Amino acid sequence: MSLRSLWKSIADLHLLAIAINSYRAKLSGPLLDRIDMHVEVPAISYRELASSETGETSETVRARVDRVRARQIERGVRCNARLSCKELQSAAKLDSDGHRIMERAVERLALSARSIERVRKLARTIADLDDSSTVRGRIWPRRFSTDSLIGRWAVDFG
Repeated sequence: MSLRSLWKSIADLHLLAIAINSYRAKLSGPLLDRIDMHVEVPAISYRELASSETGETSETVRARVDRVRARQIERGVRCNARLSCKELQSAAKLDSDGHRIMERAVERLALSARSIERVRKLARTIADLDDSSTVRGRIWPRRFSTDSLIGRWAVDFG
């Protein structure tokens, strides 16, 4: 790659970053507050893509989703996202680590009541995937962020 094409690539990336930041600035907090989860997906190298190793099959993932949905129906709800506040209190009981993590997140990230409720619903789903009756702190992600899409705040609980 010549120096000239390298500088052009850098300039193109800079312009792309400006465009992304401009678009993100247009998104309002209340709109972003309605997005349950942001997942950063790292780039995959060509070697990994071209590898003959395969990941999980769709059938395997589907079976896991069906198992979790069945568990949610046993609790009397269609899905965790539809839990009322009262149902959430009984269905998404936190263990001591869960309470500690949630308290730190609320203090450091100034989570709204809606955000707290949505985090607990998501944690309940993660617990369902882990076949756990309680929301244990150990299953929560190490890095907890209010808005990784625009990179506002993050807390590392590691």
